[in-house]
Amino acid sequence: MQVGDWVNLALGALTAIAVSWFFYRLRAPHRVSRRAGRKKGDNVSPAPGSRQQRRTHWIVTLAAIGVVAGAFWLSTRWLPHSGNASPPETHSITSSFGDVEGVIAQPIFTDIAGHDAEGELTLMAVMGGFSGDSGFGGAAEPDTPITRAEFCKMTVFAIGKGHTAFGLSGLRPSYSDSASFAWAWGYVNVATQLRIMFGYADGSFRADHPVTYAEAVAMLVRGVVPGHEAQVPSGVWPLNYLYYGIEAGFTGTVDVGLANLPCTRGDLARLLFATMQVQPLDDKGRPDADGAVLPDGVRLFQGVCYDVSASGIWVEGYDIGGVCAKQALGDAVYVVGAESLDELIGAHILVVTAEDGKVVFIQRTED
Repeated sequence: MQVGDWVNLALGALTAIAVSWFFYRLRAPHRVSRRAGRKKGDNVSPAPGSRQQRRTHWIVTLAAIGVVAGAFWLSTRWLPHSGNASPPETHSITSSFGDVEGVIAQPIFTDIAGHDAEGELTLMAVMGGFSGDSGFGGAAEPDTPITRAEFCKMTVFAIGKGHTAFGLSGLRPSYSDSASFAWAWGYVNVATQLRIMFGYADGSFRADHPVTYAEAVAMLVRGVVPGHEAQVPSGVWPLNYLYYGIEAGFTGTVDVGLANLPCTRGDLARLLFATMQVQPLDDKGRPDADGAVLPDGVRLFQGVCYDVSASGIWVEGYDIGGVCAKQALGDAVYVVGAESLDELIGAHILVVTAEDGKVVFIQRTED
């Protein structure tokens, strides 16, 4: 139990004693009158059953304390917990809250179930960075090459600069062919300012051209996570960037060995998810205390799911000191790797919370 629970129990017991003592003291005037009468010689006999009355007083007191303690025990045993208090004492691998499938959102795309990038594409869509060609509920085409304009949009949202791109969406970039990608002006402006992506020597941007794996890794290292470009070893491009990107964790589980092939939409989502977890570096190459490059308010938890309800999920998170914490669920939660929340119990999961602190994405990583 938490300290607050013990305090509540103690206050309840003291309240019960006080109430019992109050009723006991109501009899005090009668006892005083009887004692006064005896001093004057009046023939006043002791109150019948006075010893019994005292016994009754203590029985009532103990009974009241018992009722308070019993009610407290029942509340802590059966009522749902709230906040970030400790989880149930026994982490049974069954949900004590029944079916809670109502909060699970429908699959966001129709063609990514079972794909290597199912989780990452879903997460990018939830964050606003990817919508496919037909919008939510349509096809994502995860194996289609990513274009330069699409790369800018996904990357800008992944690092939490979507609002900045919106503010710059009416500013025409200085590239000679900018009229052909008006929908992406804001994203291209942000990517250019952050040195993520540049145009070509002839002044064009070529928004519809594909991005290769080598270019993708180089751009993520160069412009997305501060402090890393200075750590790239000298050498032949793109080997030096690929080498550093793999070593520093920018590539995750993506095979970037075929460096000059077009990067797919699915693989870019996986690269971005890995990049979001890379620590920024200061000017001396040391990890920055501010942590990974995540959109403001977004947090990642990886751990074991111990219990789940319609109001929250218990996760023993590796990044929160190895303690259990209850994360509230959003109105709609996108779940990858499970058909119901009950299936997550006992499994290792990845949880993403939005700016309001509520869970919007869960992926079962392993049983």
